Amino acid sequence: MKFVFKITGSLFLLALCACAHPAESSLIVNASISSLGQGTDSVTVNIELHSADGSLLSAPKVVAVIGQLATVKVEDGAKSMDFAVQSKRINGMVIVETVARDAQGEIVASAVTEIKQ
Repeated sequence: MKFVFKITGSLFLLALCACAHPAESSLIVNASISSLGQGTDSVTVNIELHSADGSLLSAPKVVAVIGQLATVKVEDGAKSMDFAVQSKRINGMVIVETVARDAQGEIVASAVTEIKQ
């Protein structure tokens, strides 16, 4: 299994209203905040993508600076999945938006997680 990490500073708003295959997979997201020092915080996101029968398809861990987009590409032989994580501060909380896409770019699952500080 090969992990490719990429962090960009571009603004990114995830469209989480419609999932392409909501009945086919589910996304479990556990997130925590840690300080990088000098007023910069990061979010650590443990992601689990499960198929409709409950089997684990992929489980990457993503660390991203709050306010920045982080993407992870997980390749396992011929299979490929892309995960995007965007976090932002709103009213004393950190909102973490996570989207999983298949090799064709279709959204297979998404989740929004709130962390109170």
